[in-house]
Amino acid sequence: MLYLGADLPPQEWVTAAAHHGAHAAVLAVPTQGDIDAASRTARALLAAAPEMIVAVGGYEQHAVSAPVRSLGHDIVTAAETLVSELANSPRRESVSQPDAP
Repeated sequence: MLYLGADLPPQEWVTAAAHHGAHAAVLAVPTQGDIDAASRTARALLAAAPEMIVAVGGYEQHAVSAPVRSLGHDIVTAAETLVSELANSPRRESVSQPDAP
């Protein structure tokens, strides 16, 4: 996992994802002011890597205008969902599952 911070331009997300070989990206969309940037970032990531899982969370996640995976509002369920989707993704052969407690 790599935290990229707030207000990163879409192309910087694309560059970081490519550099680190990201299989997924999670965008926070807590306010209406975040919708446009999250939508642009999601579209840029998917244009660069169509197989990438792009997921969103936060109060305004439903308003993102891109084909993203909405994670809901429960952090535990969101994490479990993302782990499951990564395990079942076409790139799964290089995604390791965490050890069970």
